[in-house]
Amino acid sequence: MAQIEIIMLSVRVHPGGDTMTAKNAGTDTVRLISLNMAGGMHLGRLLKFVSDMRGRVDIFCFQETIDGLACMPDRIKFTNGTYEAVKSRLKGFKAYTTEPYTRTGLFLSMFVRGSIDTITDGSAILVKPKWRDLQSWSRLQYAEIGLNGKRAVVAHLHGLYIPNQKPSLHYLDTKERLQQSKKALFELSRFNEPALLCGDFNLKQDTRSVAMFERKMRNLVKENGIKTTRNSLALPGSYGLTDYVFVSRGIRISEFKVLRRNVSDHLPIYVRFSLE
Repeated sequence: MAQIEIIMLSVRVHPGGDTMTAKNAGTDTVRLISLNMAGGMHLGRLLKFVSDMRGRVDIFCFQETIDGLACMPDRIKFTNGTYEAVKSRLKGFKAYTTEPYTRTGLFLSMFVRGSIDTITDGSAILVKPKWRDLQSWSRLQYAEIGLNGKRAVVAHLHGLYIPNQKPSLHYLDTKERLQQSKKALFELSRFNEPALLCGDFNLKQDTRSVAMFERKMRNLVKENGIKTTRNSLALPGSYGLTDYVFVSRGIRISEFKVLRRNVSDHLPIYVRFSLE
């Protein structure tokens, strides 16, 4: 029987987090992008997209970020230095990263516009099975933000990938994935604040693991009838819908769309929201 290791990682408290900056005082909406950047496999397209969107987005949540060179199978070509290249195009944004969650060095990253107050940030390992052939595990990253005197937590995760399964089974419920959903909800509940959770969950929509989020949060992908968040750059056998955005009470959505920009093997998801 597989054992599951659950570890809570670092939390950073930012001095002066209770005081809104003058630049942010009149801001009442936040514009967010969630994207699995696939390790910069299509770096030129990715960097153009980031440059195009930096004036129209306040928070970028990137899964599968990479900086150093990863050792991957020949069919997967991650690009060395992707994180620094993206960071260089996001001047005026605060950059937050996690420890790697794969043996090849992938990590989560968030870029938050400097005018948005960041009160705390941190991350947690959700599940880390004790499998002999374990290559990746599941991690969540969050930032607690202040907006017009109110607070909310913005988080994203990269869900557990299970090796040595048929492609059709990659995105179904397992004991580990159910534990992953439970732990993610627990991490959000610690704040007792409105929450937005996005990312690549590696889950089909009709799973119990997704339903656990839906019992407490709105599933914006489902509400908007989204059929796929993948594109022609995806590897053969990739399932079409594994990226989600969930929001709790207290989050008001004014715009939601999946952007038809082929900058990765996943499509970027755009959300504009405010706090009630």
